[in-house]
Amino acid sequence: MRALAKLGAVVCLLSVALAGSAGCSSGNDTANACEEENVDKFKELVVVEESVLTDARAKNATSGAWSFRHVIENMAPEGTDASEFVATWLNSWRDVKSLNGVPTDRANEERGQLLDEKLVCPWLKRTASNACDENCGVCAARKLDLRSAPFRLIAITNRLDLRDEVAGEESGEGRLVYALTAGPSDDPQSLALPMSVIFEYQLPESRSPQEWAKTWHALGGFPSYDEPFLAALEAVTNSFVSRGSRATAKNGSAIAQVRTNESAFNWIWQLREFAIADDGMLRIRLARNTPAEAFNDTPQLAAWVTANESAIRARRFELPVSFRGPSVDQLLYSWRLSTVKDSLRNEFAKQTCNGCHSLENPSVDNVFHVSPFRTGTAKLSPFLYNPAGGPDELTARSASLHRALCSGK
Repeated sequence: MRALAKLGAVVCLLSVALAGSAGCSSGNDTANACEEENVDKFKELVVVEESVLTDARAKNATSGAWSFRHVIENMAPEGTDASEFVATWLNSWRDVKSLNGVPTDRANEERGQLLDEKLVCPWLKRTASNACDENCGVCAARKLDLRSAPFRLIAITNRLDLRDEVAGEESGEGRLVYALTAGPSDDPQSLALPMSVIFEYQLPESRSPQEWAKTWHALGGFPSYDEPFLAALEAVTNSFVSRGSRATAKNGSAIAQVRTNESAFNWIWQLREFAIADDGMLRIRLARNTPAEAFNDTPQLAAWVTANESAIRARRFELPVSFRGPSVDQLLYSWRLSTVKDSLRNEFAKQTCNGCHSLENPSVDNVFHVSPFRTGTAKLSPFLYNPAGGPDELTARSASLHRALCSGK
């Protein structure tokens, strides 16, 4: 009877993933079966299998469901040129000098110049009709053809666990992670460059956290990364990437933010955050929960951290805008709060962008948690995945998914 109940639970979970239904039985046998379910970390939490990442669905030339081109086309204002949407994003990176009274970059002019030289100009020159000169100072047109976009899929992740941390995201996020490449990303000869771009989508409220848990968990029921698995994963990502997935949001997109992590345009590793602005375009904004460098080891920040200890330890704090800056340098400094007890300082620092990626949590290839330079599970940092069996983030996320799956919490 136990085996039959477990089989029935798996069949129900698969129907949720593929059809969006929520009507599963709730008898004792099903509850017991849920408690016995295992979470497949590399099908349900982070997909880094190369056969998935190189599938046709990840190709820009055909706007595959997991391609950079597809996510941009579904995020841009309906009826507008997606090329202009990308250009506005990159222009805001280069041209916005400060936000909140804080400079965006100590070397912004150099970074903007290298962004043009390494990313924008080579991309423009791949389109013959642009007729750009050697340095793209003169072009007949400046269309960034998304079919030859230099961004390659390197991971698909389930962040259902963020439902416990981010206010307003009752079911957490789904994410697609890309690497910048030196040439069209569809070309396997195009080498990865030191930059990742993460598209972070708020999982729509059309499903409860438990329904989303069932949706992700159903992927673990497939025995291999075959076509049925690929189709089921595509159905999951379509449910948050597709235009209209959050009809009331800007551009009908469920995107919460886009984050970049790079040293491609300057030796200083830097993180930036972007979001859809009131005009419907993707523009830089203040980094979430990360102070500007000028507040390091100041009485103001120390007092705020001390006063908000409970929220910080619960991973539910929201740093006031007055502290935040538009970009985050890495490896140059640690968060120092000399009047704050070290356990609290450490907990706060781990939840900042640069603390998470460089000095407080173990990373891979300097500052990545998903490296553009590696394949399979080797691209995951020890913080995410510790194959030796020690504590890691995927184990914690497994427990979070299991809790949502079995209790709905």
